[in-house]
Amino acid sequence: MNGNAELRRTLEQIDSGFFTPGNLADGKPVVDRLMSDGEPFFVLADYASYCAAQDAVDQLYLEPAEWTRRAARNTLGMGIFSSDRSIREYAERIWRIKPVL
Repeated sequence: MNGNAELRRTLEQIDSGFFTPGNLADGKPVVDRLMSDGEPFFVLADYASYCAAQDAVDQLYLEPAEWTRRAARNTLGMGIFSSDRSIREYAERIWRIKPVL
């Protein structure tokens, strides 16, 4: 975080209550969690990579034909994924229960 001035300012604003003037303490738990040693998702460590990926997505969106091609490939590449199938498999394999429907 110290190497990224934008991220540091953002966390300071959240911590100060800048975005929640009605309750200045609302953001403190978020910042405390992100800054803790036990933060399991490494959100701050991945911030620069996330921003770079988002910038690439923003650029790609400016090319409608390529955006559409990739969106279609992504959708088609999902194959058999569906939430209904996932829930059914969890019911059968993990929870060992029979579906109601």
